[in-house]
Amino acid sequence: MGGSMPSGGGNMPGGFNGGDMAFPGDFGNMSEMMMPDGNPDEWMRGMNIPENFGDMTGEMNPDNADRKRQGMERPQGGNMPGGFGGSSGGADLVYTDDSLSSYSAIFDNAIFSRTDTKASEKRVITALKHLKEGTDLETYIDVDKVLRYFAANTAIVSLDSYVGSTTHNYYLYENNGKLSMIPWDYNDAIGFSTDASGAVNFPIDTPVGSGIELSNRPMIGSLLAVDSYKEVYHSYLRQIAEQFLSDTARIDKIDALINEYVKNDPTAFYTYEEYQNSLPQLKKFFELRAKSILGQLDGTIPSTREGQNADKSALIPVDDLDFSALGSFSMGGRGNRGGDFMGDFAGEGFMGGFTGDRSEFMPESGFMPQTPF
Repeated sequence: MGGSMPSGGGNMPGGFNGGDMAFPGDFGNMSEMMMPDGNPDEWMRGMNIPENFGDMTGEMNPDNADRKRQGMERPQGGNMPGGFGGSSGGADLVYTDDSLSSYSAIFDNAIFSRTDTKASEKRVITALKHLKEGTDLETYIDVDKVLRYFAANTAIVSLDSYVGSTTHNYYLYENNGKLSMIPWDYNDAIGFSTDASGAVNFPIDTPVGSGIELSNRPMIGSLLAVDSYKEVYHSYLRQIAEQFLSDTARIDKIDALINEYVKNDPTAFYTYEEYQNSLPQLKKFFELRAKSILGQLDGTIPSTREGQNADKSALIPVDDLDFSALGSFSMGGRGNRGGDFMGDFAGEGFMGGFTGDRSEFMPESGFMPQTPF
């Protein structure tokens, strides 16, 4: 679901606006990593894109349509290949071998061109190999930033993404051999292809789609296999549950910002009345989701798919939640469960995002695959 990806920065579609989701070029030593306290927005600021993020002009202008396909030069260089989805061609970030052709989904759709493309591609493959083996992870993966990304992704149950069967809707950024992930397109958050109970109680320790094993999504699976990383991931989930999802006043605040735009939107998937009716249920969903996350963290609710399948008695009940009011999923016509609201909620600091010209944040060098829809 979603639209075509931009060929570069400027605006990212999918409703994301504002926010601090940047990825520092140096995340430091994990042994010295401190959990932020105070302002709940503070920990998201650790996800900021590097200050040297260079020049990036987007495909928000129709005149730029060919740039996505042809690649785009910029003065400082840098590679941004992409256009991938599905499990083949490397979109699942599973290392298979050292052949560049084995990762066609990543490398064949470059947005930007630069002189050391092959070297960049080889660095990506090297990082994926270490990711699969679980070795030198802090050298090849921006661990803290990736953990933040997946904590937020898990909290809002975004399955139309890397963790689902589609393996799309994310940017992969490589800088000097280190990989990190940047989010995109949350219109189908809140339980893509699942029911109310499955969304509310989505297991935090097996945060992948139905029928998918963690080993098939190594960017999260390999990190959760390390106890210290899982502890940090759990800490971020607790912060999100206690300071974001439980704060339903944020929904009223965002509604005040976007209400008139929704009311007058000529391209809306739903009527204005349906939007208004969804807000109480959205609040209820977040409240229930927060309870489930905290219960899973405290051990009163099973935190894995296997545990929940074996014993459903502890799951948070969803009898009072009208899940259908939050939208439906469709490849045509209506759909868009999260819609613009999830993007604006993200922009409030829950997930972060981009609006307007962010060209000063694009890297002078680096490499970022992107997903097609």
